[in-house]
Amino acid sequence: MGKSNLQQQIELLEIQLRHLENDYFLTKEEYELSSEKYLEILFELKKRNTELQNLKDNLEKIVEEQTKELKESEKILIAKSNELQIMLDSSPALIFYKDKKGKYIRINKAFADFLGKPIKSLVGKKESYFFPDVARKHKNEDKAILKTGIAKLNIIESVLVNDEKRWIEIDKIPYSDIDGKVIGIIGFARDITENKKAESERQKLEEQLIQSQKMDSIGKLAGGVAHDFNNLLTGILGFAEFLKLKFDDPESKEFKATDHIVKLSLRASSLTEKLLGFARQGKFNQVPLNLNKVIDEVVKVSEIIFEKKIIVKFEFASDIYTIEADKNQFAQVITNIIINAKHAMPKGGKLTIRTENVLVDKDFAKDKFDIEPGNYAMMSITDNGCGMTREIIDQIFEPFFTTKSEGQGTGLGLSMVYGIIKNHNGHIDVKSIPGKGSTFSIFLPESTKKILTEITKTHIIKGDETILVVDDEDNVRELLKTHLEYLGYNVILARDGLEAVKIYKKNVNNIDMVLLDIIMPKMDGLEALRKLKKINPEVRVLIMSGFSQSGKTSDTLKKDTLGFLQKPFTLQKLSEMVNETLKFGCEDED
Repeated sequence: MGKSNLQQQIELLEIQLRHLENDYFLTKEEYELSSEKYLEILFELKKRNTELQNLKDNLEKIVEEQTKELKESEKILIAKSNELQIMLDSSPALIFYKDKKGKYIRINKAFADFLGKPIKSLVGKKESYFFPDVARKHKNEDKAILKTGIAKLNIIESVLVNDEKRWIEIDKIPYSDIDGKVIGIIGFARDITENKKAESERQKLEEQLIQSQKMDSIGKLAGGVAHDFNNLLTGILGFAEFLKLKFDDPESKEFKATDHIVKLSLRASSLTEKLLGFARQGKFNQVPLNLNKVIDEVVKVSEIIFEKKIIVKFEFASDIYTIEADKNQFAQVITNIIINAKHAMPKGGKLTIRTENVLVDKDFAKDKFDIEPGNYAMMSITDNGCGMTREIIDQIFEPFFTTKSEGQGTGLGLSMVYGIIKNHNGHIDVKSIPGKGSTFSIFLPESTKKILTEITKTHIIKGDETILVVDDEDNVRELLKTHLEYLGYNVILARDGLEAVKIYKKNVNNIDMVLLDIIMPKMDGLEALRKLKKINPEVRVLIMSGFSQSGKTSDTLKKDTLGFLQKPFTLQKLSEMVNETLKFGCEDED
């Protein structure tokens, strides 16, 4: 009979109980073992924890010490940086440091002041922020320096700073790290704007001096040529006039021939007059003048050259200063300038003539090199014609220089203008823009003298006095003897100053006047004049010359109240000047 169900259940419970007992004993053994291990681990952990705590304490101490050292180092670095900035700021040079990307890492105060901005607002900016006009050029320069490691020195260029052109000189040096790798650029620059201005002014003054010396040299040559020609023309013109007196029939061939010689001689004389004008030997008869009136008279006479296609506008200062000038010479100045203006406006245009009173200060006088400070009457003549280039302006006052086609000009007009203005202690300035026109500005010093009424003489005056004629040119002596004897005078001849003094000393009571040339061998006219004055302080002397009245001659004339006769001269002019010299002092005798 099988086991009952209850018995089976009891057996199953017994089996489970045995398993539980086994598990218990196993668990107990594991517990005891694990407890032992735990204590070991716990001990180890406590040991490690102690070591870690010690390590942590040490680390905190080390960190604290290093932090302290770092703070000290930071203070030192900041101090060093400040010292470096102070050193950089103390330098007048413009100093900067740029990294490889072109950013400004450091700049000094001088550089910031140059840009007109605070340092903080500039650090970290690129080239284009400072100098947009040259940023591309600088970028290419920097690339080459970073690539090659070769410095670029003495770079001179202009930059635009706050809308003002400034000049700087830059040295760019590669900046390397401790491994020798180029990591940036250090720059040192100088603001040389004032040096550039001074250099430009110096160069301008040098050019003006060279131009002045060149013009003076050419003037001496021109004056010498004119002097010799005038001596020749004196004979040609004088003897031609004498022949006209003999051939008094206007219809005769002889009269017409001599009349042509006279006219041609006068034309040749006008050319030598221009040469003397350029040579600053053309100050003949200076008198006080009203500038407005002279301009008005000249333009009225010259209006025919303008035709109807040129409009002339006057802008006169009503209170214009009085000037002291040779009226005929100054009329030639105005005429030559307006003729040139007409040629500059072949299709017509506008001509503006202005006058005004100006005060020339020291700065203006210094800039112009050849004019003294003071009050000046200024005349400007402006056209809106073709204008001139700088190269042409630099040459227009040179004799025989002309831009006109052959046969339309001698090239002496403006050279004469230049000489006349210089000889009147004035200044002439030219400004021109090609295609827009030109302006000639003339400055003449103010005169305190009163303007006198002009007296015109038109007749030949004769006499019967005795005149000593002194000239080294044979033809001139013979001409003067012929003319003066025709006029009724008694004539004694001398070929130089030495001979003249001897003759005068022997005949002092019989000679009424001396007609004395200036340029002569052995003894010139001025030396002879001084000796004649010692013999007779009241001697009447009329000076003559192929040069014109200037320099020592002018000073002597003013001192001794003597007359001056410019060669070549007409018979009428000779008669007038001799008569005036003989009359000198006669009013007192009466």
